[in-house]
Amino acid sequence: MANCQIFATSHSKECIEAFNEINEDDEGIYLEFYKNQKTGLITVNERSSNQLSYALENGGSVRGE
Repeated sequence: MANCQIFATSHSKECIEAFNEINEDDEGIYLEFYKNQKTGLITVNERSSNQLSYALENGGSVRGE
């Protein structure tokens, strides 16, 4: 059995901020999924804790915005 937890949210900034606060050691994975409007393909972007902190603190794009 895998010792893991999964948190999924679509657009809750508060949930993303809370996840990043407890993920200081970068043991969790933050993934953003985007659908390319031209091709219809789904792409995935992974952000480190530092990258996510920077985006949250500086009004960067999070939550698929």
